[in-house]
Amino acid sequence: MRRMLTTWTPFVACVALVLAALAWVTRAALRLDASQREAQRLATLEESSRLALWRMDFAISPLVAEFAGLPYFAFASFFSPEAAYTGMFREVERGTVLAPSPLLAPTNPLVRLYFQIDPAGTLSSPQVPRGTFGTMALDRYISAETLTTSARREAELGARLARLDLASRLPPPAAVDPRAIAMCSTDTPSAAAPQVDAPLEVQVHNVAPQVAGPAWSQQQQQQRSVSESAARQKGVQVLEDNRRLGNTYFNVERLQAAPAHVTTGAMQALWIEDALLIARRVRIGDATYVQGAWLDWDAVRAALAESVRDLLPQARLEPLRDPGAADDRARRLAALPVQLEPGSAPVADEALSPMRVALGVVWGCVVVAIGAIAALLFGADSLGRRRAAFASAVTHELRSPLTTFRLYSEMLARGSVSDERQRRDYYETLRAEAERLGHLVENVLAYSRLERGRSIGPLEPLRLGDLVSRVRERLSERAGAAGMALELRLDAAAGDILLNTNASAVEQILFNLVDNACKYARVGGPGNSAPAGVVAATAAVEPAATIVLEARPFGRGSVLIRVRDYGPGIPAAASRRIFGVFHKSSSEAAMSAPGVGLGLALSRRLAHGLGGRLRLEREVRPGASFVLELPVGRGE
Repeated sequence: MRRMLTTWTPFVACVALVLAALAWVTRAALRLDASQREAQRLATLEESSRLALWRMDFAISPLVAEFAGLPYFAFASFFSPEAAYTGMFREVERGTVLAPSPLLAPTNPLVRLYFQIDPAGTLSSPQVPRGTFGTMALDRYISAETLTTSARREAELGARLARLDLASRLPPPAAVDPRAIAMCSTDTPSAAAPQVDAPLEVQVHNVAPQVAGPAWSQQQQQQRSVSESAARQKGVQVLEDNRRLGNTYFNVERLQAAPAHVTTGAMQALWIEDALLIARRVRIGDATYVQGAWLDWDAVRAALAESVRDLLPQARLEPLRDPGAADDRARRLAALPVQLEPGSAPVADEALSPMRVALGVVWGCVVVAIGAIAALLFGADSLGRRRAAFASAVTHELRSPLTTFRLYSEMLARGSVSDERQRRDYYETLRAEAERLGHLVENVLAYSRLERGRSIGPLEPLRLGDLVSRVRERLSERAGAAGMALELRLDAAAGDILLNTNASAVEQILFNLVDNACKYARVGGPGNSAPAGVVAATAAVEPAATIVLEARPFGRGSVLIRVRDYGPGIPAAASRRIFGVFHKSSSEAAMSAPGVGLGLALSRRLAHGLGGRLRLEREVRPGASFVLELPVGRGE
């Protein structure tokens, strides 16, 4: 016990120290990894937010471009093409040819209502024609249901704007730049698509490498590039369609010839209560008009959120009531007073973190190393205990015969034994003790050779009958010396079975089995005593002084050699360790029959070396029964 404490206490202390240090390093590494992953998550979130804002601004740009390209006279339900650029707001004379406004029946699902406020503050809408214009519209262009819906929306908007000076919130108008008008013409050398697409390509290429960090795989980057390209192409196509639509309704040459007293202000998006408007101021002479569109905020929000669903699955858009707030400028749209709430960005699986994988490998290596060292220490400790047990058992085993040798040799040398018969008994005792010591030394040397990895010797073909005949005489002598009889049971057909084995190894196995039977089968017999813990068995059905050696075929590929006695047998507790090496302690060796607990362990090793096996038949009662199975030769 003291030796175990001396061996294992330092080991446990070292293991505890190593594990504590590794745990501290692991905790620090995990905290660093968590901080890095959080920084990476925030960086990914910011990059995704910037890309989402760019994409939403680009998605809303067709609507903004469409509104900005509308001429001032488009906000009348009907207008005269001849007077559109010269006298738009003069009274229409009888017989004048009128054209419907493109806003009379708009098709953009994101706009609830187009409206205009005249200098007197009266709200009107090109979608709600009145009087004769209403009759004309119902006959050819719009339905009564559409007109009713537009009128209701006009009333709702009027209630919101009743107590508000909308014009004061809009930038002042400026003169129309002819160069800007010329850019809308189809005759200009620069087409709209290349001008829009080129800078977009540059912007996306600048953003994509930043987003493509460790949290995104190469496949995800490729998928994102494809989706971005599709989104750009779709937006460019919408812009081109709107440009062509505008050239269909409006004559650009006439627009260029518009009177200089018509000036249009910049478009401004703003919130009026819960209504999202885009509006501008138009000055015609000294009169100022407000023209705008009431956007469907729910439809706009759903469309914009859907456009960035792959970037920010949990993104939300919230109205920005105070666009001048400093903390709101980072994530607001450029075209609309709307703030982006990105939610959480997708990150890589924590289980696949390189830091975690490395820590797992380190912990695995440390655990394996600790297990290997523990196994090595356990083996060394077990070997030390086995050596101590062997030394104790051998010391006890050698003390008795050496005492006999010294006593009898001194008596014979001094001539103290005058009786010839008694002298022969002494010589016979000395010979028996010498054979016992020789058998002990033979077992120890044989086991030592096997421990060093040496083979048991060459295998040779040998018939089972010849093998039994070869070992019978020696086994019978050992049984006779113990006052027991050896009974041989061999089938006539079994004697011709050819084995490929080593006769010396088989003889040593059978001799050890018979020797154990001689020691323990007859409790109280000459020179024998019962082993510690052995209980008496039931009455034997055969004489207790008989040892049965049986050989017979066993299946098609092996033979069975059984050695059975009819003594007390082996208790279940002892049967689990009888094949262990040096399983006897010094106290057990002193209280039991002679031996060091090596014979059965050696016999099992020899059986494995021959390609067979040695086992105890626990179900056989009374007595003990050991079975040796050997494979037959190739000739069988």
